[in-house]
Amino acid sequence: MTLAHYGVVMLRPYMDQLSLPPSNADRYDLMPALRPFLGRDAQSVACDGDMIDAAARGMLDRHPGSGVVAKFMLREKRLPLAFIDPDGTFMQTDEYGGKPERIPFAAWRWAGYDLALFEGEPDAVLVQQKARMRYEYRMQVIGGEPVCGAGCIERFTPADNRGNRYDPRMEETRNSGRIESHPDIARLYEQFAHEAAHAIRGEVEGPYVMDLYLDDAGRPHVIELNPQSNSGLYALDMDALLTAIGNNPAQFMPDPKRTATPGCLGVREGEAI
Repeated sequence: MTLAHYGVVMLRPYMDQLSLPPSNADRYDLMPALRPFLGRDAQSVACDGDMIDAAARGMLDRHPGSGVVAKFMLREKRLPLAFIDPDGTFMQTDEYGGKPERIPFAAWRWAGYDLALFEGEPDAVLVQQKARMRYEYRMQVIGGEPVCGAGCIERFTPADNRGNRYDPRMEETRNSGRIESHPDIARLYEQFAHEAAHAIRGEVEGPYVMDLYLDDAGRPHVIELNPQSNSGLYALDMDALLTAIGNNPAQFMPDPKRTATPGCLGVREGEAI
């Protein structure tokens, strides 16, 4: 397919994309310097049912009325988030098509086979205080600095950008369809993203995206980090992004040790593994 400003997007990535240095951005839960920017209590625990249950109960006790969200960090896209209500119940989904039902939370009910598959794996689950996340926004961080951003509006692509480096359009509730323009929030996010990116500069590797939200008091916080190469663009200013990529070529140069193909990407015959 072809995207405006971006060119052809391949169904399968080129070898140079596959051989880029790996990013640790999606393990943001292991970055101590990021914790103050999350705006919510969070705890990483091993893949152990008793430990997950204890962490969820402790979070409910420390923050009555807030609820808890459990996220499986090792295979989070496969396993849905567990949204645990203040009364300790959650909506269990049936992967075989059965009707979802609200039942008391237990790790084995939520994670099932993954508990056995990754048994004992450290820092496998992030248990965090549930928070209302308003005006979700995505910042692109290249070379350790935010370079552009846009609201997390699913219907928008870079073709919808109006020349704003930090697009002001957002939805207070994601996917609500009610799009609003908030230049003041965009400026607040820009300042906050610079502070957060500077704080974690020594802990995060490679280019990444930083997703932000406002709490009910109007304070910005970090939702999560993700690798830049596999993240939606929304109404992004592609000129600003591509300029930043051009100014930071080292972050986008493939690692020859990972290409393993003679003659490809500067790898000579004697260097292939």
